[in-house]
This record gives sequence, structure tokens and C-alpha cells, in this order.
Amino acid sequence: QVVAPIAVQSGDSKESEWVQADLTKVDPFALMIGGKVLKPQKRKADDLTVAEGVDAENASFAQWQFGDFESTSVAIMRVGASDSPRLYLDRNRDRILDTTELLAGPTLGNSWVTELDIEVRDIKGRVYHAARQIAITPTSGGSRLRVNTLGFYQGKTDFNGRTVSLRRFDKDGNGIPTDAGDQLCIDIDGNNEFDEFIERFSVRPVLEFAGESYSVFSDRLGHEINLQLVEDFGEIDFQFSLADPDANLISLEGSLRDESGHLVAIRGNDLRKSVPAGRYAIDNLVLVVQDKDGAEWRLTLASSSDQSWFQVQAKSQLSIPLLKSLSFRIGPNTQLNYDGSRTMQPSLVSINGLAVTEFKCDDPAKSNHWDHGVSAKFTLVAPEDSAPYPSWTNTTCSSGFG
Repeated sequence: QVVAPIAVQSGDSKESEWVQADLTKVDPFALMIGGKVLKPQKRKADDLTVAEGVDAENASFAQWQFGDFESTSVAIMRVGASDSPRLYLDRNRDRILDTTELLAGPTLGNSWVTELDIEVRDIKGRVYHAARQIAITPTSGGSRLRVNTLGFYQGKTDFNGRTVSLRRFDKDGNGIPTDAGDQLCIDIDGNNEFDEFIERFSVRPVLEFAGESYSVFSDRLGHEINLQLVEDFGEIDFQFSLADPDANLISLEGSLRDESGHLVAIRGNDLRKSVPAGRYAIDNLVLVVQDKDGAEWRLTLASSSDQSWFQVQAKSQLSIPLLKSLSFRIGPNTQLNYDGSRTMQPSLVSINGLAVTEFKCDDPAKSNHWDHGVSAKFTLVAPEDSAPYPSWTNTTCSSGFG
């Protein structure tokens, strides 16, 4: 199915533009495959505020990252009966839900369609926002919400000595099409159409075309893409042990970053990954583990300021420990709160520079606030008769578990 005609672009052949779906001209439901499934719960995140005047009776809350793994979570509140709910969406990410953030009723079947900016950081830490259109749909039972991105990147790239058209689709509801499991369409035969069976691919480190292997490198936003012929492969063995012998690793996915800042997506259900030979750093990794009761635990690791680089040699295996000799860190000075206290978000960083940014369980009975992704938080308060707060630069202490 061709959802829109191909647009001829000028300029850099390796760049693309975002196309918002025109819901009057295309089948929007063709874009609503996959998506991010949210499980609203009665308890809201500690840092989320419901403003005065907002009817929060019988409310439930959820949040997800719309952007990269470092983006501020977007909160959503569902109010009312499951068959006719009202939705509040924290579009500006200020962690306050007020009356202006009430969404109008469903406009696409039973789906709410609204605008929401993605938030992405580049390798220098600069923050970028870009407009997207999303659909929020209650599941058939009404207990969950599914978020889909309505739109795609389209452009051109070099492939086997030719310039070909491409499209990139976000299939996991975070607004960017660079993750493992997102989809890539390449007009291999040059007929200005995308064949659903032979020209649509899931994003992964290597794609096979006519017996040849190509690696797919991209920037975080998905604006640039490079297809590179690969002849040499190596293997990464991510070392991650489970304390519970009855637990199982469900999936490992994330991105590796090369020295130019481009990403290659990885995904699978084991800890060994075949990738093109080269020098990489880990951009982010998400591990999903199922315990003996069937509950899923999600652990997200992301690069930090002291991220280490590693070389993957051709026809060789490289072992990389993910959680070993974790360090507990507190960042530099933060501003005083209105009551004279300081609130800081500490972090856990592994020996190879990976920070634990999220740890959550989908079972509310087990989560104990982990389901909101907050691993630890504390507040320093000075007694009234004490001296002013001392200043600190960075504080680090180590733990022995891994």
C-alpha cells in the first residue's frame, strides 16, 4: 500500500523530511500498527502535579517518553468512566496537568488525535523539538491506551550506486523512527512505490539486499540515513546475569553510536549481537526480563559523560559487562527550593559508563514506585540554626553489586 506519492527532493541526498499524515487523503489506520501501550494506574508520579480546578475524581495516570531516551516523560491522565473517558496530556512537559491540557473528544473513530513535540538531544547535549501528530486510542477492554505516531520521514539515499526513495515509520510510539522494531521502506526497484512484502523492513543492524549485506546508520532524530555495504562482521556478547534463576530475558534492544555520531539499532531476545566491525559506544540499551510470576521488569541503560568506546573486530567476539561495580553519583550544585532545601536526583553508573536511567515493573503490586522510572531521590534540609549549605562539585560512592 502506498500511503502518499513520493516527493522529489533536492539538496543532500541523505537527508529526509517529516511528513504529517493528511487524514483526509490517506488511511490513518495503516499508520497505526504497533504503537506504545500505556497502562494507567491510580497512583501518579511523585513529580507530577494536578492543578487546582481540574476534576481528577477516579483519575488514573501514565507516562512515556516521546523522543529519545533522555527526553522528559509526557504524562497523561484519564478521568471518568472507561467507556467515555476524558484525557489530559502534558504537552509542554512541565509536569503540571491543568485545565488547558484537556483534549477534545475523539476525532478519528474512538481515537484522540493531537499535536505533540518530540524531544531529542544530540551528541553534544543540545535539545531539539519537532512537531508530530499522534493518535491515542483506548484498547478494546478500555484499561489501556495505545499511542501511535501519525506521519513518517521520506527522502532519498544512495544505494548500490543509485539514488533511491525511502520512508521511515515510528512503530513504538516515541515519535522517532530510529529504534529497533521501527520500519524502513526502500524503493529498491525505482518504480516510485513501496512493495509491502519485499521493500519494507524492520530496523536492525544489517539488511540483506540481493545477497549483499548493508548496515543502516542514522542520527538520533532519523533525519539522516546511510546504507553501507558490509563485508566484515563481529559479535558483541553483552554480559548480564539474572539473580533469579527462574527469570527469563525477553528482549534486548537499543542503539550503538559510531564516532561520527550516527546510530545503528540492535534488537533480539539474547545477549549476543552480530554487528558490522567498527568502533562504537553504547547509546542506550533496554532489557526486558520476565520473573517467575510473569511480571515484566524493564531496565534502561544510557550513555553518560564518561562513556567508554570499544572496538568490534571482524570475525571476533567482544564481551561487554552491563552492570558491574556500579557507582552512586550526585551531580553538581542544584538550586535551592522555595523552602530552603535541595532536591537531587542521584544516578547509578556502571564501570563502562552506562547510567541506569529507568527501572520499572508492569505489576503495580511489585513496582513500589519503580514503575514511574524513579530509582532514587532524596532531599537535604538544613536545620534553622545551621550554617548555610556547603557547596559541592560531584559526589561519588561505589556499591559492590553488579
